Amino acid sequence: MWNHFPWAAESFKHVAPRYRDALVSHIKDNIDFEDCTDEEVTACILKMAANRYRDRRYRLHKYCNELQEKGIDPVTQPYRNWAGSSDDWRWLCEHFGSEAFQRRSETNKVNRSKIDSIHMQGSASFAQGMKRMVRNYICNHTL
Repeated sequence: MWNHFPWAAESFKHVAPRYRDALVSHIKDNIDFEDCTDEEVTACILKMAANRYRDRRYRLHKYCNELQEKGIDPVTQPYRNWAGSSDDWRWLCEHFGSEAFQRRSETNKVNRSKIDSIHMQGSASFAQGMKRMVRNYICNHTL
């Protein structure tokens, strides 16, 4: 399905709605979602698709960096099993090399280095995790 997605977009939310709608329709047609409303299913599909899109973009960015470190122009060697258009690949390579992207990337690296604890609770926030810990402690230590 990703082969039919345009990659020349800043993020998944910037992908044209017709592509997102086609993805949602494709998944709904092939999977039976019992006990869920249409809105819940659509929201879940779009959230998962946005995460996968972001993860793939990260792998593409990492690949471009590896080629540049070897002194190879990434535009000349698309990512393995790349089925997107050559224009999209060129756009991605130029986007990853742009000054704005590099500046944002460096800022994010610095911010991540300041984090002293690793979040390992899945989609639950620290506050939700603390609430769960307190509730479990109280439940396990009462007579």
